[in-house]
Amino acid sequence: MRTRRTDPAHGWRALLGVLLLGVALTLTGSRPSGAASASEQRFHQLESTLKRMAQRVPGGDVAVWVEDRVHQRRFTYHADRVFRSASLIKIPVAALAYRGWERHPERRTPAIQHRVWRILAESHNISTDVVVDHVGGLGPVNAFCREQGWSQTRMYHKMMAWRTRKAHNTTSARDVASVLRAIDDRTLVSEAASRSLWNTLRQQKIVDRIPAALPNSAGLQVGNKTGTMLAVVHDAAIVRGKGLRYLLVILIARPTSEARADAYCREVSAHVYRSLRPGP
Repeated sequence: MRTRRTDPAHGWRALLGVLLLGVALTLTGSRPSGAASASEQRFHQLESTLKRMAQRVPGGDVAVWVEDRVHQRRFTYHADRVFRSASLIKIPVAALAYRGWERHPERRTPAIQHRVWRILAESHNISTDVVVDHVGGLGPVNAFCREQGWSQTRMYHKMMAWRTRKAHNTTSARDVASVLRAIDDRTLVSEAASRSLWNTLRQQKIVDRIPAALPNSAGLQVGNKTGTMLAVVHDAAIVRGKGLRYLLVILIARPTSEARADAYCREVSAHVYRSLRPGP
């Protein structure tokens, strides 16, 4: 009777196959994959929630832009719809001032620098008009917006000339998000200018919309800019934290009341934060 000989190499190959299968199964069920799945599920739930909320906005129209910069994903609603910009136009005005100072440092005086701070931190209208004159008027502001690719952002009148305006200043959620993204990437004008704009936005005095819904205990850094008229209520923010970085833009047209629109912004902000924060 012949005895069958076993190939030692075959046995080792079989054992190696079993081990590799075990490793693959372990990695497939590993925690990072589950965490990613939970994160994706929360984001899909956020999309559904924001779509439902858009149907009950306390106003005539709404645009929303959510950009999760950690996981590179977005939710947009009416991103290209044109709205009256109100004070959101002040961010491009301030950015243009910084570009002018980099080209002509001698024009950067303490007085005009304080005016630019007031534009963003206090949304001061008279200071905005002073800075518009400082940068050369409405034409250079609009040319700057075109250069940046903000195709729906236009300044047709100074802030204090609203009674005699022939057209409204305009913007869109996409354009505002692009402005914030450039600041967050430190590419708006220059790294130094972007850092200054970010630091000033963080000193914002009007924080009763997006920032008001964020927990103080979370150690977040928030820079925002509001826009308010009888016809619109807006807020736009950059939010940074541990494992967290996102842009949020909310534009509301024809609000039923400012108080209700403020509450709506806070509700959207709370949903976005809960969905994008790290952890379960």
